[in-house]
Amino acid sequence: MFRRLSSKNLKNIVLDSEKSHIYLKDTDFSLIIMRPYDLVQLGDLVGSGSEDILIWAGKTMGKALCKNIQETRKITSKKQLFQELLVNLTNLGYGRFEMSYVENKEVKITIFNSIVQEVQNQQEIGLISNFYNGIFMSSLSFAGSDVYLKSIINSTQKDSSHSFEYEFVK
Repeated sequence: MFRRLSSKNLKNIVLDSEKSHIYLKDTDFSLIIMRPYDLVQLGDLVGSGSEDILIWAGKTMGKALCKNIQETRKITSKKQLFQELLVNLTNLGYGRFEMSYVENKEVKITIFNSIVQEVQNQQEIGLISNFYNGIFMSSLSFAGSDVYLKSIINSTQKDSSHSFEYEFVK
């Protein structure tokens, strides 16, 4: 995404690919602050590749949150890091989370009152799921866990939960 923007020679913006931020030139003012649903709508404008953009945005966010948690809390266990991540996501308004964690076997994360509730279209629900999956995959990777996605369960009912199951690679 940043390669495409930098190739356009936009004179009034500065790209910080390390932080994944776009700034107004000569300021600290970040130009884009988006809710996940805004990202979905951006994905509609982009067309093909929107799934990759949402996964990338989720991975960037998950990694940044985990790095911040690790720097401020000095957490030593993977489970504790994931729990703290879910607390942070709840505080940011991404839903209420429950986690089932079995060391070196599997992680199941269930989201209640998720941002998916704003969406009516099943395709858009899938795009938001990509965003959540990016967050979870990058946080698991940040903690040094190799996992693969076992399943995503997206409820079609507005008030229901959404679950992500990951298995550790042995």
